[in-house]
Order: sequence, then structure tokens, then C-alpha cells
Amino acid sequence: MKKVCSILVCLILLCGCNKNDDNISLNINYNNSYYAINTPYKKGVSDNYFVRSNLVSFDIDLIEKGIIELSKEKFDPSNNYIEEGQYLTKEDIKIILDRMNDFDEIKYNKKKIKPYLYHGLYEENFISKNGKLTGISIGIAINKYQVYDNKNNYVTISDEDILKYTKDRYKIIINYIREDKNIKNVPILLGLYIENSPNNNTKGKYVYYGVTNNNNNIKFNKLNIDKYYMNNSNVNKEDKMAYDSFVKEINNYDKRIDISALAYYYDKNIDKIDIVITKSNFKYTELLYFTQFVSELSLKYFKDININIEINSVNKKLGYVVKYKKESKTDIFIY
Repeated sequence: MKKVCSILVCLILLCGCNKNDDNISLNINYNNSYYAINTPYKKGVSDNYFVRSNLVSFDIDLIEKGIIELSKEKFDPSNNYIEEGQYLTKEDIKIILDRMNDFDEIKYNKKKIKPYLYHGLYEENFISKNGKLTGISIGIAINKYQVYDNKNNYVTISDEDILKYTKDRYKIIINYIREDKNIKNVPILLGLYIENSPNNNTKGKYVYYGVTNNNNNIKFNKLNIDKYYMNNSNVNKEDKMAYDSFVKEINNYDKRIDISALAYYYDKNIDKIDIVITKSNFKYTELLYFTQFVSELSLKYFKDININIEINSVNKKLGYVVKYKKESKTDIFIY
């Protein structure tokens, strides 16, 4: 999968004689592996509609980010702008989900269930430089944990059976878009995002994705993606040692800083670590120093890994450090 891009944001404070006339100038540079936003900005027409879902806010955020990453396999960021979904409204999504969830009662693992698998659709659009629609990507939120009694006991549908059921139903989405929205020829990418257990507060993940061919059929590809918190025993020993050294240096600077991290593995090899660093309060000058310090540590310990580091106070986000695989520089954001 292509790596996410570098976004360099420089904040320049221009001070005049009157302190109330301060301005902030933003200089944003995109390279060819990151989507630029189609302007003027349009909010998605579905308003992130989901139903009967185990999703929490960070799941919805991951569904959006994940479908954008998957889309890079089909819609080249150097040739396309991105835009929030403009075709499937909340009412459209309700209709599609009702049709997709029209199951008869079945017996699964010796339990009778009437499956309600599909909880939401998240749409992104891709626009050419001359303003023409070039593609649509849709993330499908799926609940594999199906309740079979009034005590909320559930059976777990296997990923393989999720795919089997979806192969029988995905054309409901394709046909609805093609017929009702008169979008006849643009490619449509579908990603299957499987939610985690209702008793688990970790995120779900995309498991399969595919793109329509000339006959509107889709061959779904399996994504071999795993993610673990860095204290999990499944994290590779070398990755854990590098992370522990990173944490030790930060704790040597200030033991009051809280650090958590989530590692993403593709085909059993680590690809990315998302790190969240929180302190009760940073003075502005200290924040400038600390982001530089963390930037240097990321280059020291994570040479061949994509790193996203979020720096927070208790009440708000303060800064962000991004390092991309095999690059010898970082991008720093100060909010």
C-alpha cells in the first residue's frame, strides 16, 4: 500500500503594532501521495449516518481514514482531489441497509439468529483536476456479533461467512448508485470494515476490499492487517525494544507524561505506530522544544516505520509529529 504523504504546515505569526491585528498564515504543501481537498469544501450529505452499531467515535474516524488509504490503490492522489460523499444521503443509506439486512432467520453455530450485519456506509468521492467525478469509495461497517437471546448473548460470524453474505448483497449498493444516481461508468470501491466485539473497547479494521470491473462485479481482496497496543505480547520483540527506549527517554525528560501507542502490522511486518502523548499542561516554549525532541527520538528509534505522534494536554490537542518510512525528516504541526 502506498504510504501516506507528508503535509508540511508552518504557522507564522505576523505581529503589527496593534496586538489585536495578529494574523496566522498557513502554508500547506502536499506531495503526490496525499489527496488535496476539492474546493470549495462540501460537507458529506449523509452526516456520517450509522444504525444499531457498536461503533464509537474513534471507529468512525478509522472508517474514514481507512477508506481513504484503500482508495489510493485505485484513485491516484496525484491526479485526483478528494471530497466527502455527495451522493448517498441519510435516507438513501437507510434504504440500502434495509435491503442488505433483509435476512431470513438462520441457524448459526446451533443458535437461531436473524442477522443484522450492515450498520453503516461511509462515502468518499474522487474528482479529477477538471472537476469530473472519477470514482466513489464506500466503507461498509459490519457487525459480526449477532445476539440470539434477550440477555445479549451472541454468536460470532466468521470473516469468511461475512464475505460470503456480502458477495450476495454488495450489488444492492452498486445498483442503487448506478440506477438512482445515474453514475454509470465511474469505478466504485467497497471496503468491508468489521467492528470489534461489543465487550472490547479497541477498534475494528478493514478486512476485505475490491473495485468494480466493467460488469460491476467485484473481486474482494483480503487485507492481512493486525493492530496491537505496544504492551501486547503479539508485538515483535525488536519493535517493543525500540518503543520502550523511546518511552524511557521521554520519561527521563518528564515522568509526568503519559504515553500510549498502537502498532499496525501488514503481513506480520510492522508498518505504522500511532503514539499519543499527554501532559497536564505545556508552556508554549516548552511545547516547541518538546515537539522537536520527540521528532528527533522518532528518527532515532523508528527508521523504517511510519510514525504518527499526537501531543495533547488534558483538554486539547497541541501538536503532531509525522515521520514516514525510510525518510530522514519529520513534519511538525503546532495547533
